This record gives sequence, C-alpha cells and structure tokens, in this order.
Amino acid sequence: MANNVAAILNRKTKKIISISPEDTTLQALQKMADNNIGSLVVMKDEQYVGIISERDYSRKVVLMGKHSHETPVAEIMNTDSPIVSPQHSIEDCLDIITKTHARYLPVLENGHVAGIISIVDLVHETSLMYKESADQLRSYITSA
Repeated sequence: MANNVAAILNRKTKKIISISPEDTTLQALQKMADNNIGSLVVMKDEQYVGIISERDYSRKVVLMGKHSHETPVAEIMNTDSPIVSPQHSIEDCLDIITKTHARYLPVLENGHVAGIISIVDLVHETSLMYKESADQLRSYITSA
C-alpha cells in the first residue's frame, strides 16, 4: 500500500467538483449537498483559485448575518489553504492539517487540480495502513 496522497486519490472518484468565484454561496451549498461533500474547489478559467467549505459558509455568512443568495463565493473562499501534491506522504498531510487546522487539502499536480483530500480521508488511509501492518505481523507470527 502506498503511503501517499496518490493512494487516497486512486480510491476516490476522479470527478473534480468545482464552482466559480462569481457563483453565490447558496449555489455552492446546493452543489455540496447534491454531491454529499463538505467542500468545493473554486476555479476561474480552469485554474485553481481557492476552496470553499461548509465551515467557511457557517462562519463567514451565517454568523456575519449575510445572505447566501447574495454573497459570492469569492467573498468567503479560502485562498491560502495549504496545497499538496499526489507525492506528499500521509504523515506530511497529517502534519499540515495539525499545524494549520485545515479540514481539506487541495491536491495539485502540474498546476492542475487532481482532487481534494479531507482529514477523514487521511484518518481512513492511516487506519488501512495499520490494518495492513497488523495483518502482515499476524501472517509472519503464524508462519514462524
């Protein structure tokens, strides 16, 4: 089992779900709900410009008394989210998330969006790695 972001992306859907910075936060929320996800890549002219999450919405729209049908994605999106590559290790990503308190990490490869990984994806991958190690140890012990 590979111990990197590429391993996570290989198990996830290849479809990149994105939104424009000019779209409203209501449209972003609807797209997240329709796809049962908690974040979207924000793209302008097929280039990554940021990420928007349900957390951004709750903190920057709801708590600020703004209206989701009037507030553009550009106003609340996160433009300084840490970015990783498919070659980043799971450990590196966990370290990044711990230090930055990010919940989602955009994955870029050669300047193009390869996907998004979440803290849940990283925990799941870590669990799979531990299970595989335990299975190998059991096999080694029982064959000895």
